[in-house]
Amino acid sequence: RFIPVVSRVRIPLSLLRRCDDLRIGLGCRIFFIQIYSNTIICVILSSGVLCNYGKRGLRMSNGKKALIAMSGGVDSSVALHLMQSLGFECVGATMKLYDAKSVVDGQQEDSACGSESATEDAAAVAAHFGIAFHVLSFCDEFRRHVINNFVETYQRGDTPNPCIECNRYLKFGRLIDVMESYGCEVLVTGHYARIERNEETGRYLLKKGKDATKDQSYVLYRMTQKELANTMFPLGEYTKA
Repeated sequence: RFIPVVSRVRIPLSLLRRCDDLRIGLGCRIFFIQIYSNTIICVILSSGVLCNYGKRGLRMSNGKKALIAMSGGVDSSVALHLMQSLGFECVGATMKLYDAKSVVDGQQEDSACGSESATEDAAAVAAHFGIAFHVLSFCDEFRRHVINNFVETYQRGDTPNPCIECNRYLKFGRLIDVMESYGCEVLVTGHYARIERNEETGRYLLKKGKDATKDQSYVLYRMTQKELANTMFPLGEYTKA
């Protein structure tokens, strides 16, 4: 087993061959790489044992199937790796949130969630890990529940938070339905948050991630008991270097 440490390092492109061929330091290896300009973003896996999985709310799969919500970035890619390490059969999915033709002139489309480049990155990660991958078109739902709400909120003089609405209606609304239709038992994302079950009340509790600087529980507060019961946040117990 390996413990993930997300790190930004510079490596000459001449050294870049297959990910598995690269080694950094004693007992370390890279399992995923992204290249931005001249910087190679690496997930470095240092030797170690993933301890206390059961106590942390993560459990061995016993042959279960997981739907991985993939953004093409490091966090969801590490979440995929951790789920495979637990023995889950994983299926990847990326949400297409808007059509490229709708991007305003001059806007950096590649930097946005659900962009074509993000979808391509997610597909490449899925291929690297050898899992099935699906692109889910939620353009209409995204405009109706997120963009329109964003505009209306501003018009009222309030401050909108589109991530909360997207999580509410799409990532933990529609994706739960997709998860069930694919025959998966759990939905997995790369959020830095934790889910625990109160044994006395039987209710699931949403808690902050271990890394206070990366905690994302505040955009997940609308999650229902059904959604909490069917979701896993593998990164919640880790810090991001």
